[in-house]
Amino acid sequence: MVEAGGWYHVKRKEYRKELSMQKMKAHKQFDRLWKKKSKIKKISWEKARNQAYKWLCSKLKLRPAFAHIEFFDIRTCREVLRWCQQEKEDMKAKGEW
Repeated sequence: MVEAGGWYHVKRKEYRKELSMQKMKAHKQFDRLWKKKSKIKKISWEKARNQAYKWLCSKLKLRPAFAHIEFFDIRTCREVLRWCQQEKEDMKAKGEW
């Protein structure tokens, strides 16, 4: 039997684990996307990364200071994954991937 407070801590621990996993996945896909665009456009990583964060800001309707994956919740990380996948598919359709 789990005490009332114990249940909360179990759920909180599960949430943090899931959040950490979603953040890692979102970051991996996001980084992969802007690095690929850097190669395609033959621009520096810094410029490609800045463009990618501007894109992310527009998708999330956030100011740049808040458009960092470390600040996101699980739902937002899943949105980032979905957008990155869609962008990747669009690039494949253009023969860029």
